Amino acid sequence: MKPSKIILTPLLILIGLLSISKPTMLKANDAENKKKVLIVTGIDYPGHKWKLTTPVLNKAIGQDPRLIVTVTETPSFLASPDLFNYDVIVLHFMDWETPDPGPKARENLRKFVADGKGLVLVHF
Repeated sequence: MKPSKIILTPLLILIGLLSISKPTMLKANDAENKKKVLIVTGIDYPGHKWKLTTPVLNKAIGQDPRLIVTVTETPSFLASPDLFNYDVIVLHFMDWETPDPGPKARENLRKFVADGKGLVLVHF
């Protein structure tokens, strides 16, 4: 199956989440009002070809003029306080097993969601 077809469902979920978020007066060219999306990817695994699917995901999400997309290939970024500069996190990496991003990453992710920010899980 082509990577572009595999990610269609998560993209529809992301668009749905954005459409039910707090109403704002967004203009496509108003950078201050754009939502910041972070795609967290990496951790190679034979069945999960993130190097092929991440560019497709990035391009698809980036086509929405209301969004600014950033990609990190380092899942340990979830432990950074900079995580809270984003509005939505798209988890697009193998899993928590190898290597585990750590307890700070898990706590940041829990707090991020508890604070009402968006989370999208993509299964390759």
